[in-house]
Amino acid sequence: MGWLGILILLLFLCELVSSLSVNLSCPEKVESPSEFICNLLISNSESNYDVKLDFLCNEKRVSKLWNSGQWKSSNYYITDFISVGENKEIKVKIENLTENCGGFLKLRKTGKNSIDYQQNVSISLSSHLPVDNEEVEEEVTIRNKTEDKTNKLNFEEDFIDNESQIVSNTESIIKLNSNQEVKEIIYQSKDEIIRQKLLVSFSVFLLIVILILIIKK
Repeated sequence: MGWLGILILLLFLCELVSSLSVNLSCPEKVESPSEFICNLLISNSESNYDVKLDFLCNEKRVSKLWNSGQWKSSNYYITDFISVGENKEIKVKIENLTENCGGFLKLRKTGKNSIDYQQNVSISLSSHLPVDNEEVEEEVTIRNKTEDKTNKLNFEEDFIDNESQIVSNTESIIKLNSNQEVKEIIYQSKDEIIRQKLLVSFSVFLLIVILILIIKK
């Protein structure tokens, strides 16, 4: 029993010495929705590992991982993701994060199904909460209506200004025409003036002739 106990102890110590060492660094507080990066470093291993980083809120999954060139549910492992000595970035997308949330990291050797490492990961909402989507939509709608009213008022003002300008131009034309008509009455041609003078002279001449005839009688 003594030798058996020593052998078991030695095997246990060897397992501790050669156990997988994992260093995961993630933001403790994030906004929702948001995207962020977690850094992962492993040591004391000669294998490649699949990685799973999952976040749940009230037992509902709220995360996705950048996996094979696209966003996939964090329920899936990123296969053959990391080997010893590598420092890898895990891209995470969070949606619908609430106050009661938590996460965990799982590692398994590539090609295996059994879990070789697992740890809990804490995460919480940032103090700067995003604006609710409905509030944003309502604000945008109000802003659009205000802009429409402003544009309508500007259009009406421009229309009124144009009408005023048209009226002003019309009045100027009328005044100009009136002035032209006055000028036509006041200012006569030279031929007209001579004609009027001849008529006056002829009338005077006739009047004189009539007077002479009357006196002779």
